Amino acid sequence: TRWRVAAASATLVVGLAAVATADAQPSVDLRLQSASDTYQAIELLKTIRIERERGAGYRRTLFKHWVDIDGDGCDAREQVLKRDATGLAQVDPFKCFVVEADWLSPYDGKKTSDRTEVDIDHVVALKEAWDSGAWAWTEAQRTAYANDTTDSRSLLAVSSSSNRSKSDKDPSNWLPPLKSDRKSTRLNSSHIPLSRMPSSA
Repeated sequence: TRWRVAAASATLVVGLAAVATADAQPSVDLRLQSASDTYQAIELLKTIRIERERGAGYRRTLFKHWVDIDGDGCDAREQVLKRDATGLAQVDPFKCFVVEADWLSPYDGKKTSDRTEVDIDHVVALKEAWDSGAWAWTEAQRTAYANDTTDSRSLLAVSSSSNRSKSDKDPSNWLPPLKSDRKSTRLNSSHIPLSRMPSSA
């Protein structure tokens, strides 16, 4: 049986500013720049409780996604399509719909100008999030997680083929075909902004 960080701790894998409490402090910067940083990170990880994953009960529909949770008129998919375009995206200002853009998939290096060939990947898959603690979240927290554009590592515009190959796997079971992106995938899947934790998770 695989082990993962449980309920209150497993949710550390991704930036969750959207589900944080109103009085949350800025996220902890865990970029390791010295031996002291490494030591502190290890000590911090030692405080996390480890439990078995809880896989029962997951349904993708429990995570309502591609909605506009920040009220800027753009749903999460359109925001990421616009953000991850390699150049200036042409956007319908009334519907916040990306009309034209070019994308380069970081997972496999595929280039496209066809938005239908681009998927928005949850770097930590919804199923993995559920197994690791999101089962204890409220509906609002799950929606916030599924549409979190506050941290560019949470959602990525990637080729449809690579996203479907990845499916709901974590980095222990799937890594990008493009070897140069494998380190980023591991890091993005494990960054730990402690103060962004949902209060009830």
